[in-house]
Amino acid sequence: MSIDLYSWEYRPPLLNAPLIRRVKKRSVPNFGDEIGPMVVRALLQERGIHYESPANAAQRLFSVGSVMHFVKSGDHVWGTGINAKRPMTLVDMTGVTVHAVRGPKTAELLKTLGISVRPIYGDPGMLIKHVPELKSAIAPRKTRRVSLIPNFNDLARYRSHPDLISPLQPPRDIVEKISQSELVIGSSLHAMVFADALGVPSRLISSSHEHPFKYEDYYLGSGRQPQRVAETPEEAIKLGGGDPLDFDEEPLVGALPYELFDGCSASDEAASQQNGELNDQ
Repeated sequence: MSIDLYSWEYRPPLLNAPLIRRVKKRSVPNFGDEIGPMVVRALLQERGIHYESPANAAQRLFSVGSVMHFVKSGDHVWGTGINAKRPMTLVDMTGVTVHAVRGPKTAELLKTLGISVRPIYGDPGMLIKHVPELKSAIAPRKTRRVSLIPNFNDLARYRSHPDLISPLQPPRDIVEKISQSELVIGSSLHAMVFADALGVPSRLISSSHEHPFKYEDYYLGSGRQPQRVAETPEEAIKLGGGDPLDFDEEPLVGALPYELFDGCSASDEAASQQNGELNDQ
């Protein structure tokens, strides 16, 4: 079976000119959208499955992100959420297999569309410690009092803030800076997710562009009530961190459809067996 690990790419707006708008936008890495494939590969590796995405995959596995509106027939969903800005009534989910979703708000909306959803919730970004590259980036001590990480759509609003960390940095850099912090604030959902995973207090700031749905979905899916949302960095610092993460990751880890990758491990075993036979000759 040929399956690809889906990862959404952020393409920033170009100058508002007719000619410029026709130029293909250059994709920019947004750390929250990069980590899905990283987490999946790490979990597969833990089971001895060595996986590389095929060039022309027949199916896709969706994981981290509010990207449910991009699924197509034959795709698989694990920990994905709904983007409330994109109406799901326009999405044909016929033939889509849902193994887990980010939270109960996503689950309930899918159920109203007749989609079968297992009661397994959680954002796979909470599993970043399974990724060796990210685990090794965790700082040994605190060197930052506050780190402000906005959603990329809110980035311009905080350009001059002294505690700003751009969400367009690689995931390893974000892990390092969050682990150095005493408090993480901002409108980046995955800044909150990473902070939770690393045991760093965090406080959400209201976004000028993002719908509250995905934030509430995440907190409910991780077994907590949605945070009180600050309106400014100053208020976020005053409020301090919310309820810490207390999450049993086993149901989410176990819901990853490892069987989709059995062919990968089987191929490796066949190759090893063939090499052994050749060595015996």
